[in-house]
Amino acid sequence: VFATGFHWGWRNIMTLALMWGLPIHADRLLLEPWFAMSEFDISWNDDLDWPHVASEIAAVGDDRLARIKAHNQAAFDRLLAPEKVADYFVGAATV
Repeated sequence: VFATGFHWGWRNIMTLALMWGLPIHADRLLLEPWFAMSEFDISWNDDLDWPHVASEIAAVGDDRLARIKAHNQAAFDRLLAPEKVADYFVGAATV
């Protein structure tokens, strides 16, 4: 569970969780990176008091965990692998 809407925590621990393919329940991001976060399978919290945390955790069984892991790892490799991030920065700097 990540409270990412009000700080930059997603840049470190959430990135690691996406790489590992862990299920994520997070506040909506105030700013998105250069790609759409909808590329990842993330459940979003839209309430101030996080009322759905328990139900989100309970809903993650073995099948859903495997599906989320495969999906998020593939999205990570496509969008956030070191060479993909480098390609983005080099492209942005040389435009």
